[in-house]
Amino acid sequence: MSRVHRLAVVLAVLAAAAATLPARAAGPSVPSQCFWNRPNDPDVVNAAYPDKAATYWAGRPLLPPGAELILHGTYPHSRYMSFNAYNAQLQPVDGLADVAIAPDAGSTNPFVAGADRTVTDRSYTLRIVAGPKPAPRAPNTLYMDAPIILYRVYVPDDGRDLAGDAGLPAVTLRQADGTTSDLTATCAPDQATTPAASQLGDLPIQSAFRDNALPGPPVSFIARDPVHWEKFFNLQHMQAAVATDGTPARPVIDDNLASSGGGYLSNTDNSYAIAIASRSIGPVLVLHGRAPLTPHTKAAPATMPAGELRYWSLCTNERHTTRFIDCAVDEDVPVDANGWYTVVVSAPADRPSNATSACGAGWLAWGTSPETLLILRNMLPDAAFPHAIQRVSKPADLQTVVGEYLPEGRHTTKEAFEARGC
Repeated sequence: MSRVHRLAVVLAVLAAAAATLPARAAGPSVPSQCFWNRPNDPDVVNAAYPDKAATYWAGRPLLPPGAELILHGTYPHSRYMSFNAYNAQLQPVDGLADVAIAPDAGSTNPFVAGADRTVTDRSYTLRIVAGPKPAPRAPNTLYMDAPIILYRVYVPDDGRDLAGDAGLPAVTLRQADGTTSDLTATCAPDQATTPAASQLGDLPIQSAFRDNALPGPPVSFIARDPVHWEKFFNLQHMQAAVATDGTPARPVIDDNLASSGGGYLSNTDNSYAIAIASRSIGPVLVLHGRAPLTPHTKAAPATMPAGELRYWSLCTNERHTTRFIDCAVDEDVPVDANGWYTVVVSAPADRPSNATSACGAGWLAWGTSPETLLILRNMLPDAAFPHAIQRVSKPADLQTVVGEYLPEGRHTTKEAFEARGC
């Protein structure tokens, strides 16, 4: 079978397996409920491989022809915020990071490196319009050729609420004839701050995974030692790469499908590397790598620090449920004087006594499954930083490009790690 024929067969299998979300009945042009759904609660909507350092609010805009949404918001006291729009397959079609949103007149964007993070006047105005993203795009405009909008806030400053004490953006629907409707007038006062009551309303994210309406979690790569990292490009590439790994068809898949389409409600400002660990190889996994420099903001510095990345994290995840189990957030990971870190992954019963911050090691819970899916996130790399996952254009180049910032992961035992001492 030729390379072209092999690719055609794989694509046919993927097309037969994939499905889209069920059609949604037409609703009123002005929703009666609050535009924003409450923030994520891991016990309710821990799905689509989230990061524990982030809080997500979801909206499902229904724009009549010629209408647009006007968002008036306040920049939060946090590490990061953004807006992303998604299609029915939960792939991002557009996104705006905090630094890409210009402030209102007289206000300051506190996310720009060197900016005053304590500033009082910190408002912005954003438009959301229907249709594909043009080139060039209009300023402060999100294009939502998509049914889902997510607003994210990462790492609020210490003492701030989940929304970084900024509340949620006020949303106004402006019809083609100029009439307006307030879509956030019915929002509860605690809409931005109460995770215990969180839910995604009528968004079909949970049911999509439960009912297999979406392409499910990718079939696992075979666990190896050291662990084998892959960049996540898109759903189709990941599924096909797993199915053809180690065969002559894999290079064909990489050449034809490895484009950054994303999936699972991924963030346009993040790039991801994934790996599989298995207890059948060893009950303890030791990850060792170089930490990119990031702006540590929990302690609320007065000015926004610069960094090689805005944020990075390591998470353990259940592959079949798409839940996160545990996450190590950059500024919480012990780093030695030379910029290196060690993170140990195990069940609580297998946790080595020296897998502690006092001994210079972070720790992540493995979860209950024999395998755990590792996700390494890189967010908003500085233009001068060449080792971000975002710089990887071909799957085979991941290790070469990311280098020592891609942690080596080796399986071992509790006793062997404890023998290292503190």
